[in-house]
Amino acid sequence: MQYEPKIIWTPSRLLEIDYQSTIYYGGSRIGSETNLSPLLNIVQKLGIIYNLSAVDIRLFLNHYHNDINRDKSVDTFFADISLCWKTGKWQLTADATNLFNKKEYRYTQYSTTESYTSWITLRPREFLVKVRYTF
Repeated sequence: MQYEPKIIWTPSRLLEIDYQSTIYYGGSRIGSETNLSPLLNIVQKLGIIYNLSAVDIRLFLNHYHNDINRDKSVDTFFADISLCWKTGKWQLTADATNLFNKKEYRYTQYSTTESYTSWITLRPREFLVKVRYTF
């Protein structure tokens, strides 16, 4: 079973809020001898964009809930922020990614008759400054 709600709300011309999620609950069974317990996996994404005339502020938050097996689950949170200042032909952007400095992400998936768990090693927290000039 899978459910995917999405909401985009713009309460003013300065603010936009975007929320979407994917909720998956499922297992696998073949005959009476192969029965994999159902797992709940949830992905939630929230984006907030605020525009203050020459400055854009963008905040992105992600939440992952993954059942590893019947008795264990993990919750992982990620956050990124970006500030962009524009004046004339100049644009200055400052980004910060993986603000919570997560090192690893795990999840479990099912195929027809088996389950497998994956581990992903993530890049550490990063800061990036960009300067752009338009001719």
